[in-house]
Amino acid sequence: VLTDAERQAAVAACRFVDEVLPATPYVMTEAYIEELVRDKGVDYFVHGDDPCLVDGRDVYEAAKNAGRFCTIPRTEGISTTDIVGRLLLLTKDHHELAIVDGSAANTPSLLLREGALASSAPPGGVFASQQSRFLVTSQLMQAFSAALPGQRAAGRGARIVYVDGAWDMFHAGHADILRRAR
Repeated sequence: VLTDAERQAAVAACRFVDEVLPATPYVMTEAYIEELVRDKGVDYFVHGDDPCLVDGRDVYEAAKNAGRFCTIPRTEGISTTDIVGRLLLLTKDHHELAIVDGSAANTPSLLLREGALASSAPPGGVFASQQSRFLVTSQLMQAFSAALPGQRAAGRGARIVYVDGAWDMFHAGHADILRRAR
């Protein structure tokens, strides 16, 4: 889905990441974990709460046994199955919703119909609007809006940039846009 360089750029853009270690093994041995703790100062190994098994063994077993593993719960409203499915199908229609006579139709609109953007579209015409399945909760907004320890929140007169777009799968392009906006 992403190249290794794109994956590294997306991970490096995460506000909680200090350093990205490329070419790490999928299954980490106890010796490798000890090396990372000793040589790189790694405090914790973090993964989602979905199972990560190879040949029936947890790939994070050694990190868990060492007491250096943290689990991140799934984000409400996000389906990795849905995201991967859309990537495999290479569709864009998941961003559009057909609107007929003021009510949502059951089928996605693949194209904006002629005249749909005109303010004088005839009754019964089809309009398309962005729709995201990401469920933004006030708790999630507060967590992402808060300043990190040691940083101050944006004050009066601060330059704040809003970037419109589909952000359901963060990637290196998003990181570049945000870096340039800063």
